[in-house]
Amino acid sequence: MTGFYRLLVLTILLFSFLPGHSQPGNRQARDTIIVEGVKTLSDTSSLAEHSPRQAMIYSAVLPGLGQIYNKKWWKVPIVYVGFGTLSGSVVYNATNYRKYKDKYIYMLENDLEEYEGQVIPEVKWYKDYHRRYRDLFIIVTAGFYMLQIIDASVDAYLIDFDISDDLSMKIEPLLIPPPGNQAYSLGLRCCLSF
Repeated sequence: MTGFYRLLVLTILLFSFLPGHSQPGNRQARDTIIVEGVKTLSDTSSLAEHSPRQAMIYSAVLPGLGQIYNKKWWKVPIVYVGFGTLSGSVVYNATNYRKYKDKYIYMLENDLEEYEGQVIPEVKWYKDYHRRYRDLFIIVTAGFYMLQIIDASVDAYLIDFDISDDLSMKIEPLLIPPPGNQAYSLGLRCCLSF
């Protein structure tokens, strides 16, 4: 089996054992109680249907899946463009690193001062340059992977966060009085109302 099919089988097995993905008949029924016209749930464990843990696992298995789970469809292209750009940069720098490394070794083994219009210090500089940026883009890609997992988890935590209409911020200029016989200072005042 190729790596892709192994990953596909692993993903299917993982999703089949995650909580919340069992058969429809096995789901816990919600008991509702009407108290003075307000509908509440008696079972508080069923309130957490949108699980941040599940969003995090989805994003870890397949980047962008946690964003889909959170119904933030517009983030999926950002995730894949980011991964495509970073992966392309890793491949580009790795290819050039191998090319200049082979050229550098060939020039050293054959005692060549110049080969294909380049001298040894120049080839060594390009070799080191592409190795440095290959390693940097690998680290940035891993960081981007972690960032999209964190984004899915935080989005899932904040999915039910209610922002009322009373929330506002006002920024206005302010003259700060001097502590002695000095001149007035100009500043900004930021007022939050909620």
